[in-house]
Amino acid sequence: MKTSKEASDMEQNRKMYGEIIKEREYRKLIFATVINRFGDSVDAIAFTWLVYQITHSAAWSAIVFALNTLPNVVVQPFAGAIVEKMDKKHVIVATHLLRAVIITLFALLYRAGLVNALVMAIFTLVITTVESFNLPATTAFTIQVVKKEHMTC
Repeated sequence: MKTSKEASDMEQNRKMYGEIIKEREYRKLIFATVINRFGDSVDAIAFTWLVYQITHSAAWSAIVFALNTLPNVVVQPFAGAIVEKMDKKHVIVATHLLRAVIITLFALLYRAGLVNALVMAIFTLVITTVESFNLPATTAFTIQVVKKEHMTC
């Protein structure tokens, strides 16, 4: 059973979130983030599966899957410091465009039959390294988009 204060807080939060979602830049950011995160998940699964289909090696699948995570662990802390001095919106747009170009290049190489396990490992590292710059930029840009009166902390 909720107290009247809890009910009041929930109603206040509902109103605040309603106001936040009206912000055009915030909606664009949320949309881009949802698409980006979905793509990251598909990328991790697809590359792992595809390298297995090409090599029939569980070891290569494990390597590509690990390389898909490695830049986020190693590069992202440094990327956050670098992105801090940059225009966050430009970083977000640039990383999305760069990743689209890289994935298009990969698709063309795959279609031409030029993809092997090593190529996939390199592409995975490059794509995830670019992603490592996108995530801190998106987090920092959220603070720029949401009005101070809508911040909870």
